[in-house]
Amino acid sequence: MKTFIGIIILASLTSAIFGAVLQVNPESLEVALAELDSDSTLAVRARLAYARGLYHSAKDLAERISSPTQADILLLGQCCHVLAQPHAARGYFSRVTDPGHLPIALLGLAELYCLYIPDADSCERYIDIVDGMGYLSRFVMLDMPVGDVEIEIEPEEVHLGAWTLQFGAFQMETLAQQLAVKVRKEGLRTWIVPVEVEEITMFYVFGGEFATKGEAAAQADALAREFECRVVEMPE
Repeated sequence: MKTFIGIIILASLTSAIFGAVLQVNPESLEVALAELDSDSTLAVRARLAYARGLYHSAKDLAERISSPTQADILLLGQCCHVLAQPHAARGYFSRVTDPGHLPIALLGLAELYCLYIPDADSCERYIDIVDGMGYLSRFVMLDMPVGDVEIEIEPEEVHLGAWTLQFGAFQMETLAQQLAVKVRKEGLRTWIVPVEVEEITMFYVFGGEFATKGEAAAQADALAREFECRVVEMPE
C-alpha cells in the first residue's frame, strides 16, 4: 500500500512538471516548480525518502520546510536519531508537544538517554514514562546503560551445535548490543553478526548453541514471554 501510494504521488509530481514544460510558458513553469517546493510537497517527499531509508535526503527535505508542523519536527528527530546525531535529535523531540505525536517523541528521548547521551537520571525518568505507555512499551526494550560491557562481534571461537536463536536485527549496533546484553542475562552465549543487506549493514543478534532444532525450539518457547526469537541454523 505504501509503495502504491508513493507511486501515485510521484506520478502526480511528474505529471505537473511535464504539463508545465509542454506549455512552454516560463511563468507557468515557475509557478509549477514553486508548488512542488511548497511545505506540503516537501513534507510528502521527506516522508517518502524516510520510508525508502534515504535518511539524509529526508532530513534535507524536512529542513527546507518553512513552517514545520509537529509531524515534520518529529520526522526531523527521527532522521537525526537514525543518523546518529543524538543532540540534534533530542532538540527536535523536545519540541514535540502535540498529543498525537508526543508518545513517539518521548520514546525517542528515552532511547537517546539510554543509548547515546550519558544521563542516567534522564534515562531512568524516560524509562518510567515509556513503561507507563503499556501499548508502546511492548515494542521497545529500554534499560539503564550497561557501562563498558560489550558483546562479541563475529567471535572467533567455534560454535558448538548446529542450531541457534535469532533475537533481532538492527541498523544501529548500539541497539543490537543492548538486546544482546539482555539475552546473555538468560544464561545464553550471545554474539552479534554484521550482515550487508542492500548496501546497509544490519547487526543480527544470536544466542544459544543447540545440537538439535527441537532443543532450540524448546528454549525459544521458554523465552517467549520476554523475547521474540526464532530458530535458525547456526550461521557460518
